Amino acid sequence: MDKQQVLRELLRKAHVAEAAMAKVLVGQQLVLRNRPDAAFFAEQEQDALHTVQQLMPRYRVRPSALLSLLQGAGMAAGAAAALAPPAARNAVLGALQESLTGLYNDQLRAMREAGLSNEAADVRAVMIKLRNMERADEGCPAPPDIVSLTQAQSLADVGLGGVLGAVVKAVADAAVAASGRV
Repeated sequence: MDKQQVLRELLRKAHVAEAAMAKVLVGQQLVLRNRPDAAFFAEQEQDALHTVQQLMPRYRVRPSALLSLLQGAGMAAGAAAALAPPAARNAVLGALQESLTGLYNDQLRAMREAGLSNEAADVRAVMIKLRNMERADEGCPAPPDIVSLTQAQSLADVGLGGVLGAVVKAVADAAVAASGRV
């Protein structure tokens, strides 16, 4: 894969991830109407999405064909999480935070390996900013890693929130990975 293809795939993934996360937070905000934290995170995510959208024409990147599907899924997931008990909502948000942090770490690594860190310094700066962005309250736990899940003797060892978080993270990771190519 040449450098331009790598860059296009990275930006396409970032775009779909930010667009879906923005819809997750809009879905939550629809349910949690008067919560200032929900409004704050939704506005912050819209700004992040706008930042990625500004880079796309410069690097001739088209949106993913999965964009609308993942935005709809994000809106539904956000509304469902907002209706769920706080522990489940926090598990979902913690998993999405972890998924996006992992995505941007992987993208920064891919940029370095492709020799794009200096050539696309503006993209690198945006990826670092997005990786470091807090997308959920401090009380939102990260999902258990694969080692914890495989060593668990029962679901009680990781808890319902841990299982929910692990599933949400796995689905989010797979959806974003697929969106980079389609």
